Amino acid sequence: WQDLYLLTPLEQPMPKTYHECDSFISDTARKIIQKYHPDLIEADVTIMYMFARNDKGDALTHGGYPATALAKINNLRDRVAGLTDATILIDEERWEELSDESKDALLDHELHHFVVRRNKIGAFEYDDQNRPLLRMRKHDWQMGGFNEIVKRHREAALEYQAVEHVNSTWVQMELFVPSAA
Repeated sequence: WQDLYLLTPLEQPMPKTYHECDSFISDTARKIIQKYHPDLIEADVTIMYMFARNDKGDALTHGGYPATALAKINNLRDRVAGLTDATILIDEERWEELSDESKDALLDHELHHFVVRRNKIGAFEYDDQNRPLLRMRKHDWQMGGFNEIVKRHREAALEYQAVEHVNSTWVQMELFVPSAA
């Protein structure tokens, strides 16, 4: 304990910090949006990209688990105050470890969460500040489980069944081809 008190404020580990990402990330995201998310362009959705860093632990978590990035729709009050329509937070340390292809996939994943809301006739919906209304697209699959439960119960375990379902779906879509044993 004594050693902790001898550290000067500059020597102590920094808590979680945030800063805006460089233009490389917004430029890369813009290319991904143009290729895969034309509604975001058409509705003029604005997105801020921010890095998070935490020298004491995980910079970002979701449901208590470490996350590499998070997508968030900003509320009306914050948008009126000048914030963008949405924000993507990225764990800077994890980002630096990714390949360029994985960085593109990560940005595409987070952007895919944003859906521009449409009315009954298919037109974009806007708030009272004339900003596009967004909703969050949920994942196609979400998994959680315990290896120990699968060891005990094998095919009867819901975790096992969930993995089998994803596997068979990916095989059908030709995303995964099991190797011949």
